[in-house]
Amino acid sequence: TRGFARSSGGPPSSETPRDKAKSFVISIGHDPRVAQGVVDALADAGLSGEALLSTVRSMAGRWEVGEDAGLETLVASVKQQIALSEGKAVVKFWCVPPG
Repeated sequence: TRGFARSSGGPPSSETPRDKAKSFVISIGHDPRVAQGVVDALADAGLSGEALLSTVRSMAGRWEVGEDAGLETLVASVKQQIALSEGKAVVKFWCVPPG
């Protein structure tokens, strides 16, 4: 009989895809509260499991070379929501073209 080869990786991680997504956002330089907000926002939009993790990584783009694919915009929104929840003042301005 012939046996099957098995890879001998480490023990399976108890970290969920949601935990991994949060860890990834933290690993690229964001505050843990911001990372949690990003994950929560995507989960509220209906993403879960591996799709959530994949979306976070995809939105990060090629972050190593400064190319973003939407994550920084979501991070800015989360930071604004955190500031509002802390009672910080909001500044609004309008740009009106000449004419």
